[in-house]
Amino acid sequence: FIGELVKFRIFPAGTYFELLNLCLTDFSHYNVDIACHLCETCGPMLYRSSEHAVRMGNLLDILWRMKSVKNLEPRHNDLVETAYFSSRPSNARKHKKRGPVREYARQRLYAELTRSNYEWTLSQLRKLPWNEVDFEEYMIRKILKVERFRFGSLNLMAQLLSGIAKHRQSFGVTLIDSLLESIRTGLEVVDSRNSQRRMAEIRLLGEFCNVQYIDARVVFETLYLLITFGHHEYALSIDPSSTDCDPPGDFFRIRLVCELLHTCAPHFRSGVQSKRLHVFLV
Repeated sequence: FIGELVKFRIFPAGTYFELLNLCLTDFSHYNVDIACHLCETCGPMLYRSSEHAVRMGNLLDILWRMKSVKNLEPRHNDLVETAYFSSRPSNARKHKKRGPVREYARQRLYAELTRSNYEWTLSQLRKLPWNEVDFEEYMIRKILKVERFRFGSLNLMAQLLSGIAKHRQSFGVTLIDSLLESIRTGLEVVDSRNSQRRMAEIRLLGEFCNVQYIDARVVFETLYLLITFGHHEYALSIDPSSTDCDPPGDFFRIRLVCELLHTCAPHFRSGVQSKRLHVFLV
């Protein structure tokens, strides 16, 4: 309550520091709780205040030294750490420094892509210095963060990337290889936090097939990979659920298969691909 009063300048800060200093002088039992609550309540505000920053910082240093000197209970140790780091947070993560060209390329990739600005975006990306060292690798890294693209515009993104790859063959080959490798890695490591990325990767792969940049064979190989990866004949003969990368009750692979079929299966309704699709579905 005193800490809240200090925030609104109803309770004098000088008296607050005296109370905190008294608790630190006899840093035991209930004084630990009181000191930590005082720091946690209005410590951040005082530490950021130009008028009281030095004094608050000194008291926080004393609080941290007391934690090392005193043989505190685990509960009190947690209280001290929480109070200290809430009052004096670690420095925020610094923004990555990128050159103006790479920053512009990144903005063009992640900007909203529409039919109206497609041609202009393609021409701008083609003008970038693709011959520079590591630039192509940098662009592929950014593209593989597929979850940052709008899901509904992945068809245009596939057209855009295939348009660039027509003039940069090495870029296209490396991009598809990296995308397939990322899909396989997603099957090896089951982590629900990556679900959005995995779904977007599958959708992008299907869109590459729609714009005829990759062969249908790649799509079918991926479909079979999705349903068979991690399931060995010997393991299945003993225990059908004996796989860690596709645990029982996890149906996310089915969603991936359905998404890939939904994206590009309409193009397999006739010819040889229709028969291959029928075999897969059966």
